[in-house]
Amino acid sequence: IRFQTFLHLLFVSLILGLLATPVEAAFLDRVGTRPLGMGGAFVAVADGTCATMWNPAGLAQMKQTEIVADYTALYTGLGEDRLGRAYIGYMFPLRGSGALGINYIRFQSPLYRENTIALSYSRRLRFLYLGLNAKGLFANFVENEYTKIDPLFHNNGLMAKGFCIDLGLLLIARDAF
Repeated sequence: IRFQTFLHLLFVSLILGLLATPVEAAFLDRVGTRPLGMGGAFVAVADGTCATMWNPAGLAQMKQTEIVADYTALYTGLGEDRLGRAYIGYMFPLRGSGALGINYIRFQSPLYRENTIALSYSRRLRFLYLGLNAKGLFANFVENEYTKIDPLFHNNGLMAKGFCIDLGLLLIARDAF
């Protein structure tokens, strides 16, 4: 690779890095034992089924079908709050240099449930990986004495939903140079 091309790639990467802004829900959709153990650094590796929730571009690195299931009891010992998050993910490589994935996350408590469904696609373009997530978030609140008197719930109901698209980019330096 020519030095001028390298400088252009470096400049574009710096600009994109400065423009990137993470937007996340109150309860993060961060899943997977290895990614959580890496303390957020997994976004730069993103080489497993959990990549869909960290950096969807990394899915195209996968060479075989993979399924992951995980359950986490959150904040144990708080009495009756029983907060938990369940996750299941499935990914399969496509012929050529791409991959598809589907993920389901369920956060639950006695008063609130949140379901996230994500469909993912990733493609390798030489040393650059591109990824896309289409996510749906569906939240349900349990009716109780607080939701009955709160005007927010009176006007909008006990259910909410939202949709978003995530874009991911991963540059593997050892392949580029």
